[in-house]
Amino acid sequence: MIRIRPLYKKIGFGVLLVVMLIAVAVTFTNNYTVKPESQQPSVIEPSDTAPSKPEVIVEEPIVLQPEEPQTETHTIEIINYNFVPEELTINVGDTVTWVNKDTLTVGENTDYRVHVVAGHYGKFRSPRLLVGDTYSYTFAEAGTYTYTDAVSPSNTGIAKIIVKEPGLEGITGNLIGFGLNTEINEAVIGRILLAVMALGLIIGSYLAFHDRKAMFVL
Repeated sequence: MIRIRPLYKKIGFGVLLVVMLIAVAVTFTNNYTVKPESQQPSVIEPSDTAPSKPEVIVEEPIVLQPEEPQTETHTIEIINYNFVPEELTINVGDTVTWVNKDTLTVGENTDYRVHVVAGHYGKFRSPRLLVGDTYSYTFAEAGTYTYTDAVSPSNTGIAKIIVKEPGLEGITGNLIGFGLNTEINEAVIGRILLAVMALGLIIGSYLAFHDRKAMFVL
């Protein structure tokens, strides 16, 4: 018994091949069409003088470096054997300044207290701070720093400074621009279409060969 493949499948395959051939022809026509005379390059007549070298303009990429995060200076006051504030949160690169304002007046007598700001594990240490003296330290690394008063540690207790990395919102910058032209060349589009059409013809021929073998089934 012989079964013939439905006619509409053969017609559809033929129409597909015709469309592909038309597309290839249109692509070749668009790529190799002669430009009108208005677009033809003008002919430069030869002259006795040596031709000048054309000026070449090279666009260098513009690189914008990210802005450096802004740093701040924070103040901690030493008052009545207390560090005010006792806990402080800052960013990497910030500076902390301690100010000795610790005085005690009783009647006609005024007690001027001396303090020494000492970070644990030897991270930082101030000289002897008289009333009105200051000491500054810049924190370059993130972490938690504890410190006390080396003169009267039992009175001042332990204070804390938390140093954190700056957030991403503090870092700004731009991408590197290379002056690329975003317009796609027509010739490139034509080559892409040719490659696609050639691939379609190969696949179509392969399918047609196998379908022809299967058209008649005994």
